[in-house]
Amino acid sequence: RLRANKLDALLEGGAARIASANIGCITHLQAGTDKPVLHWIELIDSRLGPAS
Repeated sequence: RLRANKLDALLEGGAARIASANIGCITHLQAGTDKPVLHWIELIDSRLGPAS
């Protein structure tokens, strides 16, 4: 129930993905959604692109 409430709140605005700093939260949330759940460092890395 906690996961469902959190996911409802996080996805209410139409988020394409979810970022968290806690690996336990990432694992728990990912089990309840098809949306990508990433560590915030992974999200930043995906936005920066390859190093030159």
